[in-house]
Amino acid sequence: MILGLKQMRSQLLVLAASPYVRILLGCAVSGLAIFFAIHNISLDDVGHVLLQASPGFIALALLSVAINTVSKAIRWHILIGPRGHAIGMGKLLIALLIGQMLNTLIPARVGDISRAYVIGGMGPGRAFVFGTVVIEKFLDMIAYVVLFLLLIVLFPLPAWINQSVYALTGVAALVMIFVLLLMLYRNWCFQLIERSLIWLPSRLRQPLLKHLHAGIASLDVLQHRSDLIRLTLWTVLIWVTALLTNHLTLLALGIDLPPVASLLVLIVLQAGITLPSTPGKIGVFEYGCVLALAVFGIDQALGLGYGLLLHTIVLVPTTLIGLLFFWVWGLTGEQLDDQQRVYVQPCPDDDPQMVL
Repeated sequence: MILGLKQMRSQLLVLAASPYVRILLGCAVSGLAIFFAIHNISLDDVGHVLLQASPGFIALALLSVAINTVSKAIRWHILIGPRGHAIGMGKLLIALLIGQMLNTLIPARVGDISRAYVIGGMGPGRAFVFGTVVIEKFLDMIAYVVLFLLLIVLFPLPAWINQSVYALTGVAALVMIFVLLLMLYRNWCFQLIERSLIWLPSRLRQPLLKHLHAGIASLDVLQHRSDLIRLTLWTVLIWVTALLTNHLTLLALGIDLPPVASLLVLIVLQAGITLPSTPGKIGVFEYGCVLALAVFGIDQALGLGYGLLLHTIVLVPTTLIGLLFFWVWGLTGEQLDDQQRVYVQPCPDDDPQMVL
């Protein structure tokens, strides 16, 4: 009986890890979100809402998205530091845009792995650059938690928002604690990791430890006060422009709401990113906007129109530009498959030919 339960559990774990199951689950979640978003809505009303959008405010929202993207590239340049001194900002921006495009169109955050692979192969080392990508997520987690706490102070949140966002905030807090431990007690943490991997064969353990050591080295930038201040300022600008994009889109549709409404939309959409869905978060994104604006008394048709317009502003330009650069750089599907491999080859991290 116990053996049967163990076999069933292992089979369920294998099934859950299957990409086909994730795709089917994502389609189901997106399908439900689309159904609830358009339920009892006249699509003619939604079309009328979009036709009334102000081109001037849309242009300003697009400018805000551009500033947001460039700010992310500058922050990434600071994180890479001296190792990437020979890599120009242009290449980092192109790699970032391609990564955003891949994250939009392909599940499992392939874009983040891709840009670490490409930029790391230019000299800094792929494990090290992947560590800088992880630090990006760490900084954004801190910003998200701060904004959520600010939202709690400014506005009484409904229960459904509290439950979903508190869970994400808890995960962010655990990650923050883990990163702080790595910063303060790096040698002790690395020794603990080394002991925990003693069961692996040496041919796998040694390369893995090399890559882990190179990845952890990316934390050095957080120990320099000047770099930490610059990273903080650019992270603030990234989230301020994200908030500004939301608010400019409200103004484009003539929706007169306080900035806290844009903050609520931002918090809900970021929480929605964690849900499985179709590429581009189609459906989940729009329904998140409908739910967030409904808190302020905005009807469903106007909320859906807002979600469609905001989704177009933040997604379409960067995706199209990313596709263009992807074609210019000539990345192939085979290369993308290689980029998803874990560090398994015994190559030094600073070797540009090392494969992830």
